[in-house]
Amino acid sequence: MNKRGEGGEGFGDILLQYIGYIVFVILFFAIMFYFVSAQKNGAASWEDFYAKELARIIDSSNAGETFEINVNKATKIASKQGILASEIFDFDNERNEVSVRLSRGRKTVFSYFNEVDVVAWRVRLAEDGKNNILHFEIAKADEVVEGDAK
Repeated sequence: MNKRGEGGEGFGDILLQYIGYIVFVILFFAIMFYFVSAQKNGAASWEDFYAKELARIIDSSNAGETFEINVNKATKIASKQGILASEIFDFDNERNEVSVRLSRGRKTVFSYFNEVDVVAWRVRLAEDGKNNILHFEIAKADEVVEGDAK
């Protein structure tokens, strides 16, 4: 017969189940907080946008071309996150990758397929803060150019 008070579980077993549940809930909310904070100011979306657009530009370029791109939104978001303008964009010519960092602890990397090197890149900050420009040049792969950022 099923009598009251005779369960297979004691107070310690029930307490362990609740502690496990509480730890699971805390972990879930910590992960959600991390995700939401990464999306703050649209940093993740803008990182993705700039990385893809720069890779597209590099893929369609030829050696000897120079590019100047307005990067106001990127510099504004990065400055709010405490990222220096010189840390926002990085070009890895060995791996043919462009990376964009607009927030601490993460960056978006996108590959390009064109066999060229990106050289002499820099971000020029305007005094008015409205015309911040990313400047870079395209060179033949493995060509040494004076003023290369690497």
